Amino acid sequence: MQQLYTATASLDSRAISKYLLSDELLMENAANALLGLIERLTHRQSVVCIVCGSGDNGADGYALARKLQGNHRVRIYEAKEPKSPLCKLQAQRASLAGVEWSKKILPCDVIVDCLFGSGFSGELSPESSKLIEQMNSAARLNIACDIPSGLDLQGRVGSIAFRADYTMSMGALKAGLFADSAKDIVGEVIVGDLGISRALFEVQSPFSLLEASDLHLPARTKHNCHKGSFGHVAVVSGEKMGAAELCARAALRMGAGLVSILTRQSLESSAKKVADATLFDDFASQGFMDSGVRDYDRLESWHARLNTLGSSVEIMHTHEIPANANVLCIGMGLGRTNPHTKASKTISATHQATLATPDKSPLALIAARLDSGELGCSLVLDADVFYDKAIISLLKRHAARLVLTPHPKEFASLLQLCGLDSPNTLAEILEQRFELALGFSQTYPEATLLLKGANPIIAQGGKLYINPLGTPALAKGGSGDVLSGLIAGFLAQGYGMLDSAINASLAHALASKREKNAYALTPLRLIEHIGEL
Repeated sequence: MQQLYTATASLDSRAISKYLLSDELLMENAANALLGLIERLTHRQSVVCIVCGSGDNGADGYALARKLQGNHRVRIYEAKEPKSPLCKLQAQRASLAGVEWSKKILPCDVIVDCLFGSGFSGELSPESSKLIEQMNSAARLNIACDIPSGLDLQGRVGSIAFRADYTMSMGALKAGLFADSAKDIVGEVIVGDLGISRALFEVQSPFSLLEASDLHLPARTKHNCHKGSFGHVAVVSGEKMGAAELCARAALRMGAGLVSILTRQSLESSAKKVADATLFDDFASQGFMDSGVRDYDRLESWHARLNTLGSSVEIMHTHEIPANANVLCIGMGLGRTNPHTKASKTISATHQATLATPDKSPLALIAARLDSGELGCSLVLDADVFYDKAIISLLKRHAARLVLTPHPKEFASLLQLCGLDSPNTLAEILEQRFELALGFSQTYPEATLLLKGANPIIAQGGKLYINPLGTPALAKGGSGDVLSGLIAGFLAQGYGMLDSAINASLAHALASKREKNAYALTPLRLIEHIGEL
């Protein structure tokens, strides 16, 4: 796990003051870091083009050119005349070393982007956009100094940005490099040593970058155990039964001792049971079932058989939340409307009238049972529940029991329900994922949020953990249901809320890399790959 920073200028200033360094010394070490990377990736006499701006990022480029000169064929493209004192000094030094200035971007082996760096904000000028377009197609290897030009410190990208194969982030890692919008731009991110170790350079940060080594899988070290030793996960099934099935299978695969599925009808009120009994009568009168049967237990049995069609024999089906369940998953495929409203048009008028009876949502019923002490389990919330206002009472009274797993659109609905300030458009939500996730976790510090995306964010108690390991293979329906099941599997076995979210996210991402072709990954294959980690 590595620390991330929204900006590193204050770290530079601290290093200069505390360790008696200087801006010039930091710059020389930045150039040395770039030099080491280029020498590792290329051969001697490679053609290296360095595009320099007018500020200190450009100065890094001039210093690099001086260090490369002699062992490589170096060209400088001066995008803007040097302005900062160090930029002027380093440009003069490069000139004295005999570095060649070029008037246009020519084909080369390596191009180094020292145009803007972390000081960039706002919109690119037409001239800069055209230059970056030329830079993107000039070399076989693209390297960005500190941050690719066209990307700002918040991870925002305008019309174009330099597409790096490697980004050398100077001194420490910058959070903006791990925004979703930066994932196709930054390439491999490496920290450049500025003359002191990262242990001395860095300070405590609320942002962390997860690594593969942070994954801690369940370990069964005790032999005297049974299925009850590893927890019981219950999954509520709704309109899309396959979503609950995937969640359940993933929880079992991750090590939960028992996994059960129950229908949302099992959570309905007594008035709903009357409605279901009437529906049973309608189906029986139409010949779909034996007529004359009135027993409600037979109705529940029928619901169970209906929902087990095509279901895994490994998963149990129940009509109630099991008394020993320590994790409950709800939302995946649940639906936001009464599932019976799509039933046969021949349903009786009596039943239609019964359907009009206002019932509590499944989430509201669960909240009520938690309030009463009848339930004491952890909850994994997903998908449709983020449009249900009952989630507000859960966050107010039971936040410590919750892991919430929205995608950005669902997160926007959650923010609105909670009365938190949020942007008006989905595009703005995507741009401000870090800030919004941090704000939510500060408002509800006991809740655990896993905000889905190209780089998922896990937030709790005002701290963010970013997972950069996901692949495009996960961009397929059902992947999120699998993630919820993995979280539940960890929770069932005694992992904490935050640890469950972190480990599940890492396992989810790393398992996706096991598929040879990214397009071919399916949720069931993803679940199988979990066992290969």
